[in-house]
Amino acid sequence: MSSMRLRLVLAALALVASVAVACSEDDSNAEGTTDPSTSGGVTSSTELGASGTLFQPPPPAAGFTLTGEDGQPVSLSDFRGEVVALYFGYTHCPDVCPLTLGTYKAALDRLPPEVSDQINVIMVSVDPERDTPEVMGRYMDLFNPRFIGLSGSLNEVDAVLAAWDIQVTRGTPDDIGAYEVDHPAASWIVDQEGRLRIKVAHMTGTDALAADLKSIVEEGTK
Repeated sequence: MSSMRLRLVLAALALVASVAVACSEDDSNAEGTTDPSTSGGVTSSTELGASGTLFQPPPPAAGFTLTGEDGQPVSLSDFRGEVVALYFGYTHCPDVCPLTLGTYKAALDRLPPEVSDQINVIMVSVDPERDTPEVMGRYMDLFNPRFIGLSGSLNEVDAVLAAWDIQVTRGTPDDIGAYEVDHPAASWIVDQEGRLRIKVAHMTGTDALAADLKSIVEEGTK
């Protein structure tokens, strides 16, 4: 990873951390947000869907298989019984991707281990020609070693994007081969039964995201 991308990632993480602290200080007594007396600092009283659009009724998520960081195939169905937060991004992204992944890191850090351990954050690369499995692994480790990066051939990735109705536009490389990729800023939460539950809005608050994740995990343990 270039030093420039590393600085961008670190800056995004610092921004997320500062926003999370500010939200905690401002909303500590608000209903359904942070309460230091609750496990993990997050309650579940916030109505489900606070972080974005709730699917009613929840449809099945489109399955797929891509290549994991170790070069082995990884399928969405491998995570049945656990919650998946799915995002479509790329490692050269200058701002949106590191901010989104940093928000998930901050949200999981607010949850107790018995909850966060049941949540898998997965980023599917929309730029597989640069994002090899090894590159994806190093990038995701910057946020959380448990975060998972998936890639594949251009045809394989484009098939997944089509199945999920994800629209991307890959730019024209400049003189040094650099280009950007336009892609959705939202992410998707898939529940333990493989159903789409929430389309998480870009720039959603850490408390709202943590509460929604916690609620879905708890639903699956009842």
